[in-house]
Amino acid sequence: MNDLTHWITVASVPAELNAELLAMELDRYRIEYQIAQQNDVRLLLVSQQEAVPTAAAVLQQYQQMALQQQDPEGQVKRSGSQNSDASLLQQAQQTPVVIITLVLGLLGAVLVSFLPEQLHWFTFQDFESVDETHIRIFPVELAFERSEYWRLLTPAFLHFGLLHIVFNGLWTWEFGRRIELLVGKSNFILIALGIAIAANVGQYWWEPNQIFGGLSGLVYGLLGYVWVRNMIAPHSLLRVPPGIIGLMLAWLVICALGIVDLFLDGGVANSAHVVGLLTGMLFGGVAGLGNKGRENV
Repeated sequence: MNDLTHWITVASVPAELNAELLAMELDRYRIEYQIAQQNDVRLLLVSQQEAVPTAAAVLQQYQQMALQQQDPEGQVKRSGSQNSDASLLQQAQQTPVVIITLVLGLLGAVLVSFLPEQLHWFTFQDFESVDETHIRIFPVELAFERSEYWRLLTPAFLHFGLLHIVFNGLWTWEFGRRIELLVGKSNFILIALGIAIAANVGQYWWEPNQIFGGLSGLVYGLLGYVWVRNMIAPHSLLRVPPGIIGLMLAWLVICALGIVDLFLDGGVANSAHVVGLLTGMLFGGVAGLGNKGRENV
């Protein structure tokens, strides 16, 4: 049990209040807090006296939101699934960069499926069709001589099939929303750009003259960030079940061993996965060391 001796009690947290949403809002204000259970009562506590007014105002705001979801007899209007949908919508509104990333990934999947003749504008290396089954890939230097620097990033949004975009989209949301809520939009943009570009460059460097795409390099980078930063400076937003980390790492190894290639045409961009993971771990390590001792456990 945590030692709460030096923590300041703000107020009790009603049982019907969504503690996760409350925590997200408090994180936006960089308030060091705990939501602790004492004698069947949930208490909101802060570490600094000057944080009490802000924390109390945030709590009051969410109490009002809960009351608005009740009818005059005090019965909750929404079903459990509708409350969950409301929570999901609020998280989406607070993570615009993640949402834009998902939309771009979806547009990339549409481009690949329905406008393949335009695909060459967004691959890492430009190419042209020779016949129905063969393409000619041009050296990357030619594209950069034409100042087509967007190619460093855009392969991340290209997806080759429904399962590809669904898998990458779900994990981008799961890890990305946590990081954006914690570090803010501007910092998350820098983190995501750094990971995605590093993953694309790593994939090209290891396997040049290949057409590749997908958000999986970014996904593994976000995973690495969450994993390492939370080990160094634990935070409630970065707390994911250990089984998820193990599952994702196991999948990376399975892909790297070539097992998945036996069932997929075109193979897997393993180098993007590895480079993305290492880049995210590096960013997470730097951020963790910079915030060690100041995060909410």
